[in-house]
Amino acid sequence: KITLISLLLLSKITFSQVTDHFDDGNFTQNPAWQGDVGYFLINAQKQLQSNGQQVASQTFALSTANEYALNTYWEFFLQLNFDPTTTNFTRIYLTSDQADLKGSLNGYFVQIGETGATDGFNLYRQSGTSTTKIITGPQKTRANANILLAKIRVTRDADGNWELLTDVSGGSSFTSEGTVVDNTFKTSA
Repeated sequence: KITLISLLLLSKITFSQVTDHFDDGNFTQNPAWQGDVGYFLINAQKQLQSNGQQVASQTFALSTANEYALNTYWEFFLQLNFDPTTTNFTRIYLTSDQADLKGSLNGYFVQIGETGATDGFNLYRQSGTSTTKIITGPQKTRANANILLAKIRVTRDADGNWELLTDVSGGSSFTSEGTVVDNTFKTSA
């Protein structure tokens, strides 16, 4: 199974273009998320989560509009109550030229999912249907193999300098997973 959750929670330049803390209890307005809405819900903690439906070899995705790709950062909290693998993983798209994140597109995403109780946080570039890992984060051992918890921040400046940072306790004490210069795609739609 591949789980593809596309969350673009915080994207900022000098003001916020997309911010969604899901405090309003929905993801259908302010901002409106589109895609496989039947596979997601807002839980009692006001967090977006999958509704637990399991369908073999199914990909689930949500997206919302974002036009910023330079001089910005993305920050989000992630909790997976399963052991992600190379075939059952999560992708969080940061930029894309398509709203449908399941097909051919040009953009960037963070992927989490390797085999075993250690997982790295990696940044990828997608060109069409081809993906290239551009930041390889070191593997991190989890105390509980069936729970992955992290707060993730990705930054990109006007020159295409990317940095991927994580806090595996879910807080804001970020550790750098790596940096890269990549200017392949400078826009997002």
